[in-house]
Amino acid sequence: MLETIIVIGSNSFSGASFLSFALDEGFEVIGISRSVKPNPVFLPYTYSGKTIEFHQLDLNHDLD
Repeated sequence: MLETIIVIGSNSFSGASFLSFALDEGFEVIGISRSVKPNPVFLPYTYSGKTIEFHQLDLNHDLD
């Protein structure tokens, strides 16, 4: 069974780089960001064809 991690800020440079690392280490990843998912050219984890479960969510407003 794979372990799953959640990365908040997954569209940022550091978040996307960490996603790439986590996927390479064998984790399943859920990415959360305020903004819509950007073009794959800005997401290093997509270079190897790997995908994540992505949710657009503003933690400052969407959680009550």
